[in-house]
Amino acid sequence: MQQLPGRLLLIGLICLLTTIALFWVVIPGAIRWQLSQIIRFEEGNEVYEEFTNIKAKILFSVYIYNVTNAEDVASGKSLPKLDEIGPYVYEEKRMNIPVNLDPENDTFTYQSFIHFTFRPDLSAGSDEDFITMLNVPIVAIAHELKGMSRLMRSMAQEYIESYDMPLFVRRKVKTALFEGVHLDLVETVSNLLGVEYMPNSTFAYFYHLNATLSRPFVVNAGLKDTSKIGSIITFDGKKAVDVWPGESCNAINGSDGSLYPPFVTRDSVLHGFNADICRSVALVYKRDDEMEGIPGYRFGFPDSFLDSGAEENKCFCGEEDRSKCPKKGALSLAPCKFGAPLLMSSPHFLGGDPYYREITGLSEGNSEMHETYAIIEPTTGIVLKAGARLQLNIEMTKSKDIKELKKVKDTVFPLFWVDEVAVHPQKAYDDIRWKMSIPLKVVEIVKWGSFVASILVVITGGMIFILRTRDKKKLEYY
Repeated sequence: MQQLPGRLLLIGLICLLTTIALFWVVIPGAIRWQLSQIIRFEEGNEVYEEFTNIKAKILFSVYIYNVTNAEDVASGKSLPKLDEIGPYVYEEKRMNIPVNLDPENDTFTYQSFIHFTFRPDLSAGSDEDFITMLNVPIVAIAHELKGMSRLMRSMAQEYIESYDMPLFVRRKVKTALFEGVHLDLVETVSNLLGVEYMPNSTFAYFYHLNATLSRPFVVNAGLKDTSKIGSIITFDGKKAVDVWPGESCNAINGSDGSLYPPFVTRDSVLHGFNADICRSVALVYKRDDEMEGIPGYRFGFPDSFLDSGAEENKCFCGEEDRSKCPKKGALSLAPCKFGAPLLMSSPHFLGGDPYYREITGLSEGNSEMHETYAIIEPTTGIVLKAGARLQLNIEMTKSKDIKELKKVKDTVFPLFWVDEVAVHPQKAYDDIRWKMSIPLKVVEIVKWGSFVASILVVITGGMIFILRTRDKKKLEYY
């Protein structure tokens, strides 16, 4: 009995040290090693197969701003009145087609392929619906002419007027979005200048995306360092884009946005490159979330993402007079789109300057419907669910050179916004839950249970030892 406190203390300390060694060192190390063998681009493994033949269901929903007062806008009587229609929903079939897997250099080269299929069962209308839309090419041409000499503008004016280019056009939804219309004027200018402004001189918002191959990505294969898997080394043979007036804005950072490295924390900043907007973007932690019972972290754009005044965004606006840069809530895409005065924003200018809603008449955005997000399983870095929500706008200004724009009021003209959502098949969530989520939860419960039990044993042994020592001193005193 006299040795009981010492034994309890010894057992408690052994259990405590074993628990710390096992659950804070050995098991995390084993998990990291196991994931390093799984999360890599290697022919035949699960990550490689999933990345090259994407099984996630991706729905691409488009909300179009239909113009209801085209004549009044063209005559300068009023600003545009817009009726948001949609969604027109398309299902994406995505593949990343392997070009070269180079284990020696730890690189993987691939090209992305996307095919869009209209889903009438999920849409609010038919893709045969007619809409009244702004003739974007004529606005872009007018903007380009402003930087030319008077002689060049005069010559261009006569030339442009020989083509039928009204300010507003009636198009079917499928024509406006994907099928497109061939523009003779654009073809002629492209041939004269030797620049392809549009593929096949055909204009549709997403003509360049459907059933086409992307330019090649060379990324880290993760064979030597799992934390670098998917990180872009070059895009189209370049380590940076040459679009923006600043090195940091031209940098290609992170992955293509579909894959992130394991062991994501709340302090992590997730980087991705989007070729359609010629820039890298960052996602930051917003809150804890879950998908199909699997705990995760919800990431989204930082508050400064669409703020030209933010230090990290200054090179996205090349104007020396900063007052000419877009107000908070929109960023110019002009350098990325051959000078066309396009602006990117969140839908309904969520989080933007009230000025945008005042001149467009759009209702205030809400984060649940209009905010971009990605829910990440932190241990593996798997994207459990993601939603990209962006709006495209164009700056329409009065032009002395183009008769269609001589009377219009200067404004920011919203064109459409998209909601692109990706979710995994149910089997994938079940696999993650049973192979990763539940085992990790059990380990966590056992870890803390063992830790608390060890502490209690140490405390109990210590208390018995103290009480017996005190009693022994009392007996000696008497």
